[in-house]
Amino acid sequence: MHQDLRRSFDGIQTNAAKVRSLLAAYLEPLQPPPPNLEKKQQMYNKVRPYVPSEFAPDPLYAAPIDGEERHAKEAKQARHSASANKKKIDAVVCDEAKVAPVDCEEENEDRTNVSKATSAQPKTGTRSRKRAKKDN
Repeated sequence: MHQDLRRSFDGIQTNAAKVRSLLAAYLEPLQPPPPNLEKKQQMYNKVRPYVPSEFAPDPLYAAPIDGEERHAKEAKQARHSASANKKKIDAVVCDEAKVAPVDCEEENEDRTNVSKATSAQPKTGTRSRKRAKKDN
C-alpha cells in the first residue's frame, strides 16, 4: 500500500524533487545535547568498576575533567539544598495550616451522644455464611 504523504496546497501537490531541495537547503542538523556532567561522574564512579575490560575505554565511562567534576558537585549540592529548603517551607506551611484543637469535653460529649443514638444491631444468623453453605 503506497500513500502519498506530501502536503498539497490548493489541490496541487508539491514536486518530490522540490521538497528534497527545500529540506536540504533549509534544514539544519541538530546538535547532540550537552553531556550531563552529574551522569558522567556517576557513570565513572559507580558503573565503570563493573564494566568488562573490553568496554572500559568507551568514552561513556571516561573520567570527568576536574572542571566538570567541580560543576557536577556544585549542581548536586544546589539541587539538594533547594530540595531541603522546599521541605522546610512545606513544613512551615503545614504547621500554620493546622486548626486549633477543639475542647476535649465537648468532643467527648458529641461522641457519647452518637454512640447512644446508633447502637449495634444483633446479627440475624448464628453461623457465618460459609458454615451455613457447608451444612446444606
